[in-house]
Amino acid sequence: MNCFWLSLISTLLNRCTNFFEHESLKNIERFTASLIGMSSDEQSDVLKDLTLKVYHLLLKEGKPLSIRAVQRKLNLSSPSLASYHLNKLEDVGLVRQTPNGYVVDSVLLGDLIRIKSMFIPRFVFYACFFFFVLMVELTIYKPPQPTTEYVFHVLVSLLATLLFIHESIRIWSRERKNLGKG
Repeated sequence: MNCFWLSLISTLLNRCTNFFEHESLKNIERFTASLIGMSSDEQSDVLKDLTLKVYHLLLKEGKPLSIRAVQRKLNLSSPSLASYHLNKLEDVGLVRQTPNGYVVDSVLLGDLIRIKSMFIPRFVFYACFFFFVLMVELTIYKPPQPTTEYVFHVLVSLLATLLFIHESIRIWSRERKNLGKG
């Protein structure tokens, strides 16, 4: 019976370890890059400037877009410029051409999470979680006489909340700058 439990715990630990290893951004980038046959550096080189704007537009729209639609939505000077950037994305396997237009084939969001047509830094959710924990500590679990442990827990929750808010703002401003909106 003890062997069964040891085996079960070992399996669960391995799966958790694999899950968290695959959740790191670099591993996701490497995994996606290996699927589409390119290195993470090549992906970074492709997803810059106007090509990044084209990619984000396709992600945001969520439906096939023609070359002319991309040109109009991004106010590009000519359809050939839109075609150039779409072909660049198609060459690395991030988009594919369908009879109705170009669609995203591989989703690379980095530090962002897509909700409908919005892109939100993933740290926003962590900040909300720690803010909720902080509020619970300050209201429900507040002892009549504050102890050292209580103060420590509140400070850790406050620090985590502020850290994740800072990271969210940093990522949000970086992405807005990359897309030319800031």
